[in-house]
Amino acid sequence: MPFRNTLIAVGLLVACNSLTAQISIDVEQLGPRLNKGPVGLCLSFPTDEDSQYPERVQTHAQAFRTMQVGTLRWPMGTLADNYLWHKPGEYETVDKGLKPCVASGRAPARWKFCTNPDGSIKPSAMDFDEFIALCRKLNVEPVVMVNALGHIHRDAKFSYEQIKASAVEMVKYAKRKNFQIKYWEIGNEVSIPIKDGKMTVEEYVDLFNDFSVAMKQADPTVKTGLGLGFQYFKPVLDGTMEHADFIVPHIYVSEYGSYAAYENDASKIGLNSVEATQEALSSLPEPYRSDIKVLVTEFSSYSPQRRWDNVNNDIGKSLVTFDLAASMLSRFGNMEYLHFWVTHSPWGGVGGLSDDYANSLDESLNILPQGKALQIFNMFALERMLVVNPVEGKVRVFTSFSPEDKALSIYLLNKGTTPVTQKVQLKNYDGNARNKVWVFRGEGSPSSTKASIVEDGQVVVADNAFEINLAPVSIAVVTFRHPNKKED
Repeated sequence: MPFRNTLIAVGLLVACNSLTAQISIDVEQLGPRLNKGPVGLCLSFPTDEDSQYPERVQTHAQAFRTMQVGTLRWPMGTLADNYLWHKPGEYETVDKGLKPCVASGRAPARWKFCTNPDGSIKPSAMDFDEFIALCRKLNVEPVVMVNALGHIHRDAKFSYEQIKASAVEMVKYAKRKNFQIKYWEIGNEVSIPIKDGKMTVEEYVDLFNDFSVAMKQADPTVKTGLGLGFQYFKPVLDGTMEHADFIVPHIYVSEYGSYAAYENDASKIGLNSVEATQEALSSLPEPYRSDIKVLVTEFSSYSPQRRWDNVNNDIGKSLVTFDLAASMLSRFGNMEYLHFWVTHSPWGGVGGLSDDYANSLDESLNILPQGKALQIFNMFALERMLVVNPVEGKVRVFTSFSPEDKALSIYLLNKGTTPVTQKVQLKNYDGNARNKVWVFRGEGSPSSTKASIVEDGQVVVADNAFEINLAPVSIAVVTFRHPNKKED
């Protein structure tokens, strides 16, 4: 029988649970606005076709619908800067079928599972048309990354002008087909080749401005974004502010080598690259400071340096992923969307990392704990975040509110490995409204690779306050006046 979060039940546990200080939530303290399903996914063009998963329990579309994602990014990140949507010089043939190909002899050109010897991409990969068809089926916001670095790769097959033409022709094709793509990201993690000496800041500034002008001449409605990743936000913004509509930082977790390190971190979770982006934006003159938005097209508890002590897709790392997402959307009002990296990592072929914590889906298209962390946020995300101090001991609190419907969602993340009884005070809100409790949890340990989202009773409110028992390593969501939410 699931635990019921009533005052009677909680009273029996106070003796053995730690009792934290009271959290105060004031619904008049409105924070950032949210788009519908703000936490989306970064797709992987080599791996995300349903046909590659004969043992699947559902389609990708069904999984994404359950996760309630409102946006998808394609064709990926690193690999996308070696991906061309159609063979250069043959754009008059696009209506006969797309011919995607690689831009150089680098990976994945040698990956036989997704490319042919001549550099063409196999039909088993997800092409541009298939991506848009998926977005339309789900009614989600597409974000497209165009190859901007294909000409600087080793063994490059095409020139700068050909790479630029590919981006422009892609925009023309999308406009003619009425794909209605708003966000176009120019390059992926360009800070890396800049740091490695393969491109200068000035060269990327010139490239971005050149691409942006040409793409907007093809379709004046598109928005172009700076795919920087990790560094150089200020000098690049200073040189591109007249043409950039959004900027893209990426954030991964490098500071934690174990779950214990995260559990015992008493501060807010680190958002270094996002904070650096915000600082660079704040130094711009108006109207650019207000007009340029932020899309975090890759984020995760994944550590590129592999600093975690294991690679398991467990509930512990999933709480870190949730903490990252909720923190970004709570703190910054210029966030448009987040994209978790990744659906299925393509490194090493289809299913290359299997249930590794980089992935949100397994090889049968079950939603892994990392994917469920995105799901629990999206399920209860309303129009606005509220301003609240997120830190209370080992509890992290985030809140979402609908001023029109008066619906309220309170996310309570207990990163501790013991239960906690948390007191919550509501201000300027009728606590007598109907409420429910939902819980994202594993099996009580951060190493649990089994995770579920379950309805778990309700809280009893007295004098606009309640107490709730928080299970170890879990996220409880208390919802007031909220429509029923169930897993599809």
